[in-house]
Amino acid sequence: STLDFSDLNAEVFPNPAQTQWTIRTESELLQRVELFDLNGRLLAEYQPNALNFNIPAAQLVPGNYVVRVTIREGQASIRLIKL
Repeated sequence: STLDFSDLNAEVFPNPAQTQWTIRTESELLQRVELFDLNGRLLAEYQPNALNFNIPAAQLVPGNYVVRVTIREGQASIRLIKL
């Protein structure tokens, strides 16, 4: 099911970022992390199965991106900014 990102009890920092974003959850394992451009094109997909995960950003063009995070209860998206 689709959740609000705040429902995940998660944080993403720093945002905006230059080299990486870190996703951290309180207690839910990150099952899948997907990075999209604003056209909806999938740029990267990860299956961390961890409470914390770093999304590399250094090679990305500056601009806006969307990350979709999947946990056991569902998935949520948040916009990321690359400087």
